[in-house]
Amino acid sequence: MLIEHVETNITIACNNACVGCNHFAPMQKPTFAEPLQIERDLAAFGKVAHIQRYALIGGEPTLHKRIDDILQIAKDSGTVDLIEVWTNGYRLKDMTETFWKLVDEIDLTLYPGKPVDLDFIQRKCAEYGKSLKVKRGAADFTTLLYKRTASEHEAAGIYRSCWYRTFCRVLDNGFFYRCCTSPFIPKLILGKPEGTDGIALEGLTELNLYEYLTAIETPQSCYRCAGHAGKHIGWREASRKEWLDESMR
Repeated sequence: MLIEHVETNITIACNNACVGCNHFAPMQKPTFAEPLQIERDLAAFGKVAHIQRYALIGGEPTLHKRIDDILQIAKDSGTVDLIEVWTNGYRLKDMTETFWKLVDEIDLTLYPGKPVDLDFIQRKCAEYGKSLKVKRGAADFTTLLYKRTASEHEAAGIYRSCWYRTFCRVLDNGFFYRCCTSPFIPKLILGKPEGTDGIALEGLTELNLYEYLTAIETPQSCYRCAGHAGKHIGWREASRKEWLDESMR
């Protein structure tokens, strides 16, 4: 089975505190994925599927001290064609030569009032022959959650129409998820165990994966998630204490 895009949260640590962060970084303690776990996950998933574009995300992925090792693991896995790093760019000047050799594409988001040396990044990408995508973060942020639990009809509508579940598939800590919020909402908002809306990689078959991706049953996350169609709020940051309230509508 060919999957267009899959991402892994290699760290929850972040040097931003964006309201509406769909990886819930501001309300979590910083954690860093073990490269060995990522290697196991890619090997297990690679038995049943192939990934066209594999993104290292966060949090802010360049904060992971072993990002070079993770890039090498992804490169050697045989499971992925192209490796992306989604970053705010603040630490790209600190990246090693190994990083620039191994990454295939930099997906850079610029935030208002946050200085980034774009000329340096463009030169570095040109020097190493890497693709660079630049977007302005202020236009992208929406409310993340509903304050109340959606009805069955409402949640089903969110699930059917959500862009996240068709693009932002996630490979994390022994599980595969349909979308980027599913690793977090059950655990952080609903008090459910890790993997609640995912499928375990251990023993995964291509049939299991196909049935999971095409299932019509609404995931539990969708009863609180506003999906990709939340109310536009622009970009701003909030303290840990205020973040959750400001991310809901």
